[in-house]
Amino acid sequence: AMKFGAGTAIPDSAGAPGENEGSIGGSSAQGGHLEPCACTCDELTANDAAAIEFKARMAAGEQPSMSEISGFSRCTSTCQREYMICRMAQAEEQERAEEEALERARQSAGPCDCSCAALADFDQRARNLQGTFEAGGRVSNDAIEGLVRCAQECRQQRLACP
Repeated sequence: AMKFGAGTAIPDSAGAPGENEGSIGGSSAQGGHLEPCACTCDELTANDAAAIEFKARMAAGEQPSMSEISGFSRCTSTCQREYMICRMAQAEEQERAEEEALERARQSAGPCDCSCAALADFDQRARNLQGTFEAGGRVSNDAIEGLVRCAQECRQQRLACP
């Protein structure tokens, strides 16, 4: 088996007696021990944090050992299904949090001014945002949301304006 450092042999690889020492459940020649993969979301979060820290160190010019890579990536294959479920749950939670934030923003935005003067200003802001977008600029979702919300809320009043 390929070894990336003491105690990091690829588990279940065939070889001479003693070659697999350090694999999951075994002990390395240095007395280390790798715990079995827990396949939990907490473990995935810890592995993600270790990978980010590892990349930052490499970007800073440090050359970490290959045993470090195996440390945070050794459970990736074994726990693929469980980690995917964790990622899906994280994505759902993030989406739910974004929806809640958007709803809070809607509620805190207050009522729309549906006077004819405000609607004329509204039309100008909409044209400005459209121009920015067409020119390749970035338009915030909050600005768009505010315009859409007030456009819907002021539909009837707009009909009365010249």
